[in-house]
Amino acid sequence: MYGLQNLHHHSEEYAEKVIGDYQAGFRPGRSTIDQIFTVKQMLEKYWEYNINVYLAFIYSRKAYESVGSENI
Repeated sequence: MYGLQNLHHHSEEYAEKVIGDYQAGFRPGRSTIDQIFTVKQMLEKYWEYNINVYLAFIYSRKAYESVGSENI
C-alpha cells in the first residue's frame, strides 16, 4: 500500500507543475464556483467582440458508473 500512496503523491506533484491554472477539475483549492466564474468571463469577452461560441457540457458520471471497479 505504501508504494501506491508514494506513486500517487509523486504524480500529484508532477501534475501540479505541468498542468496550467486553467485546468482546475478535481484539484485541491479549486471549486465549481471558480469554474463557473471563468466560463462567464470567457463568454462575456466572446460576446463583446461578437464572436460565436459553443459550449458542450458532458455528463460523464454514467460512463464511470458503467465500468466495474475491478476493470479500472
